[in-house]
Amino acid sequence: MKKTMFTILVLVISLLFVSTHLVERVSADSSSIQIDGNFNDWDNVPGTQLNSSQPADINGTQTDFQRDIKLSYDEDYIYVYIDSWYDLNADMSNHFSTLDKYANFHQQYYIFIDGKPYQIQLGNGTVTNGEGHAFSVDVSQAFGDWQHLVHDTQGGYVDVETVKGDESKFKYVYEFRISRKDLAVTIPENSEISLTSSGEYDDFEGKDGQYFKGKASITYVGASSGPWIIAFLGLLIAFFGYRLRLKRQTKEKNTGA
Repeated sequence: MKKTMFTILVLVISLLFVSTHLVERVSADSSSIQIDGNFNDWDNVPGTQLNSSQPADINGTQTDFQRDIKLSYDEDYIYVYIDSWYDLNADMSNHFSTLDKYANFHQQYYIFIDGKPYQIQLGNGTVTNGEGHAFSVDVSQAFGDWQHLVHDTQGGYVDVETVKGDESKFKYVYEFRISRKDLAVTIPENSEISLTSSGEYDDFEGKDGQYFKGKASITYVGASSGPWIIAFLGLLIAFFGYRLRLKRQTKEKNTGA
């Protein structure tokens, strides 16, 4: 009896351990991401490349900048990474305002959770090449009655890097996070989390935003309840297996008698 119960316990613990790792592997878990300007922890997160809707750079040169945007999440935060200017001129290397110093008021993004938009406002400031700094992140509810939800004074970090292959050009790389608790929203399983750029007239649909065209998105695959469900099923299987074995032993004993 004791041996059987010990076997059941080991089985449940093993199932719980294995299923926990399976869920972490598929749930875009970002527990290793730190908002500190060290962007190496984004290396294994898939990204989306989007083109800018800006018609020209500050010198009037026609170009099509690209953005490398990454999204991820864990139980506490939604994380955003943007590798922003691939052709930033040297005279803009000391300024950060989410877009550029000629568009200080177009600093907004929208994050959509299951189709519901939230407006994101990032702080700006001055940053020197190789010397990044933290910035604030504010999020407001953008449906129904407008309501301010999040103010995180250390929610983001920006750095300036030289463009590989052309040391005279710079680009901004920044990351920020949004507290899921402060958003006070339940994210349905298999729903979409996406990021867009606001339009010139605050068009939160982001179809042709000031910062980039289109959207970057990921699928929310669910919380970490999966391991407990699998463990519970394992317990049921073990229990009925034990009952079947006990019944068989009792029958054999009675037959032998």
